[in-house]
Amino acid sequence: MDFPVQILAISTVLAVVLWYTSRRVRGSRYKTEKGLRAPEPSGALPIIGHLHLLGKQMTLARTFAAMADKYGPIFTIRLGKYPTVVVSNPEAIKECFTTHDRSISSRPRSSTGEYLGYNYAAFFANSGPFWREMRKIVSIQLLSSHRLKSLRHVQVSEVHTLINDLYLLCKKNKQGSARIVISECFERLKINMITRMIAGKRYLRSTEAEKEEEGKRIGKLMKEYMYISGVIVPSDLIPFLGWMNHFPGPVKTMKRLSRELDSLMESWIQEHKLKRLESTTENTSKMEGDDFIDVMLSLLDDSMFGYSRETIIKATAMTLIIADQANVEVLGHHFELIPFGSGRRSCPGITFALQVLHLTLARLLQGFDMKTPTGESVDMTEGLGVTLPKMTPLEILITPRLSPELYSEC
Repeated sequence: MDFPVQILAISTVLAVVLWYTSRRVRGSRYKTEKGLRAPEPSGALPIIGHLHLLGKQMTLARTFAAMADKYGPIFTIRLGKYPTVVVSNPEAIKECFTTHDRSISSRPRSSTGEYLGYNYAAFFANSGPFWREMRKIVSIQLLSSHRLKSLRHVQVSEVHTLINDLYLLCKKNKQGSARIVISECFERLKINMITRMIAGKRYLRSTEAEKEEEGKRIGKLMKEYMYISGVIVPSDLIPFLGWMNHFPGPVKTMKRLSRELDSLMESWIQEHKLKRLESTTENTSKMEGDDFIDVMLSLLDDSMFGYSRETIIKATAMTLIIADQANVEVLGHHFELIPFGSGRRSCPGITFALQVLHLTLARLLQGFDMKTPTGESVDMTEGLGVTLPKMTPLEILITPRLSPELYSEC
């Protein structure tokens, strides 16, 4: 009984050794034929490469910065079977996004793209006709200056509501000030603004308890989505570990999130289809302030490049949900700071994001004096995740600084 097991174990070990040896031989031949490669940090292990160095309780940005200090601004790491070049030099980054923009515009296949991106629909798609068509639709029809202007009232009203709520919170206290966690305020603002622009729906601060609970659930889904989309899935980098996806882990979480988000998007789309049918029957004219789902339903046929209209709308809506130095601007032209990316794969929501950011900060700074509760410095330690949330939520003390009538709700 034990003999076949021993043979299997020995065969497995030999297969791994042969695989690793062949990889090293091919790597050496590549160096000889192609010339020197970018330096590679020490510590790589067979099969997993440098993955174990990225699993510590430290953000990838910090880990790569430490490697760059030691090995230079351009170096190579191995993520499982995939060699990966890490670039942290502005001049080199500029060359990547200008001279070699087309070469790096593709996206690797991943569990995130498959399960959370509707099988690589919308912006999880690889470069090609479908991706270019979707980019054009989003840039021209959904996030153009004209479209954002027609929906400007949504931004203004939601920011005004936030300011009014904070003022009323301050007035409830005898001291005339209030202690708040600013990230929670921004989360409510984000959920209401995005759901109104995408689906014409408002959840948080609703008079209906059911809508309020649904808004909280959507906020939780957004947080989970943003976190899990930045998690490394072992089978993406080491394909023969795909069997691990049957056990609890990131892929199981992605599948659950996919079902919940799909159910939410489907309900929005069906509501819009019903309204369109009713408006057609009643000969109601199309409104310029239509939300994004209205626009997509008007533009798209039943299918495009093998994807159904509903799938494209859901994938694009999810993309919009997550899109959310003095001399350095962030539009992708100064390569010291590129939070929205650059080149052909840059984020199309730059204009929308900056409009909301400027409006929100301006109203907060105009309306309130702000300080930390005990006067201590703000802890700027980053948390883990693709968006680098603060490790410690920022709690501040706000005090109104304007006349009461200026806070009244429109």
